[in-house]
Amino acid sequence: MTGRWIGDPTSAAACLTAVRELGSGTVSELATAAGLSRPTLESALVKLADVGLVEHRVDSVQPHQAGGRPARVSRFRPDAGYVAGVDLVGTTVKVALADLSGTWIHTGAAELATPTSANPSLDPVVTAVHAVLDDAGADGRLLKAVGVGTSGVVRADGTMMTSPFVRPWVERNIRDELTALIGVPVTVDNDLTLAAFAESRMGALRDTGTALYAETFHNMAVRVVIDGNVVRGRRRVAGELGVLKVFNAEGYRLETYFDDLARFEVALLALRDGSTDPSHLSLRDELVASMAKPLAAMTLAVDPDVIALGGRLGRFADALVPQLIESLHDASIRGPVLDTRIVGAELGRAGILVGAIDQAFALHAAEIYGLPVDPPVQNLIHDSEELSVHA
Repeated sequence: MTGRWIGDPTSAAACLTAVRELGSGTVSELATAAGLSRPTLESALVKLADVGLVEHRVDSVQPHQAGGRPARVSRFRPDAGYVAGVDLVGTTVKVALADLSGTWIHTGAAELATPTSANPSLDPVVTAVHAVLDDAGADGRLLKAVGVGTSGVVRADGTMMTSPFVRPWVERNIRDELTALIGVPVTVDNDLTLAAFAESRMGALRDTGTALYAETFHNMAVRVVIDGNVVRGRRRVAGELGVLKVFNAEGYRLETYFDDLARFEVALLALRDGSTDPSHLSLRDELVASMAKPLAAMTLAVDPDVIALGGRLGRFADALVPQLIESLHDASIRGPVLDTRIVGAELGRAGILVGAIDQAFALHAAEIYGLPVDPPVQNLIHDSEELSVHA
């Protein structure tokens, strides 16, 4: 079982990172990867084996190696624990389960309604996490941490500053409540922030200096990403442009948000299939016009290298980008041409889950590994694609 590390954690963390990234290796291979001496690495491996993170085996000698000694191989144990990510944006709770190597082993979009203002209970979140553990055949006692993405502004201590779809959550510490209910450390953060961070780590915004991650819809919100870090601001409200009257599109209310999304989804799907129906084209143009103003303002504010279109409609970037680029060109009167590259988010809706799992690994390394190690690079499974295209 993993737990807090006793003794000097530096060499053990380097050893753990090396064996986790390689999967397995001999002492020589791991010492080289970790940048440690053989004695130091061997000592760390003993401790990692004691806490259940590493196991050893002795490889048999190959025929052409007659006379040599069998090599001891140390293998990382990814099944020593699990981390879950939860997406509460949409109509049903979505969960992804990753092992300690960062590999997704199961996802689920259970028929459990997400909390709403009318039904703010956290029970569906707890039930969904346990259901995915059961479906995966994972020992629930090995769950180490959970990351949650939700709408609204979340303070650093886990208290909801705003919660548009679950108003009774405002000024409640949802992080602490879920931690008590699930029994492991929980992180809670804004969905767009998590998705932006995930795209900077694994998606369309990786290796960029300055970038924007924008929700693809009316009354949009934007996240600024600089050198892989999401800019939060003093009160974590940086980029919440949709609350400003100047950028607020009339006729679009929270009460009809999901119905409106579905209506635009139908039109954009039809356009992707070659439709020339005036009603479909009109909806696309209306969406582009609504998004162009805040995007133009943010483009001038931070001069990004790239803009990624995310959210549920981000997968239709190919149908929106040409018109958005034209609208950005037209937005500037006497200033520089707004010619930033615009792309679709690569992770789609799965980005919220990726970001939630990544944040759980980052903030709770001591509880997960017992050591201060960086989050693993996640390896998504194929059925995560389903989660990226449905609400």
